[in-house]
Amino acid sequence: AILRQRQMCKETAYKQEVAINKLLLKDLTSTIYSEIDQLNSTDRKIAILFFIYEYNISEISRILDLPRKTVTYRKNKIQKHLQKVVKDFCHFDD
Repeated sequence: AILRQRQMCKETAYKQEVAINKLLLKDLTSTIYSEIDQLNSTDRKIAILFFIYEYNISEISRILDLPRKTVTYRKNKIQKHLQKVVKDFCHFDD
């Protein structure tokens, strides 16, 4: 009976942890989308095409009629910004 009770406690703790992780992931996703929404029009398009729709740099360059170097530079700048947002959200230290 004690072993069964321990197993039930472990299962309950696991389910709670999963629920908390889902909420955190939902909040983080919402935060990232909010940050993308605040970018200027061109950067927002680059972020959406690259990070959400998974287009590559060449495809984005063609779609937006921008030089590849420009798309690469802006994508890297956006990525660094979003990485900082994630670190701040998760309270990670370098």
